[in-house]
Amino acid sequence: MERDPFEEYYRQLEPSKREKGNAWNTAIGLQAVDGLKTSDYLKDTILICKKAFMRQQNMLRFFLEIFC
Repeated sequence: MERDPFEEYYRQLEPSKREKGNAWNTAIGLQAVDGLKTSDYLKDTILICKKAFMRQQNMLRFFLEIFC
């Protein structure tokens, strides 16, 4: 099968976690401006993702301290 010539382009389109976080913060702020409340589901999802990200960061720091 021939390699997709747009493969690299598609990978570059994926936003970073920081960019995604900024987009979500903007969306939540815009909802507040419109008088809308953020759903509990979204708040819970954000909290879960934040905790998972913090665990990853802690594991990386631990690994770097021990092996580097």
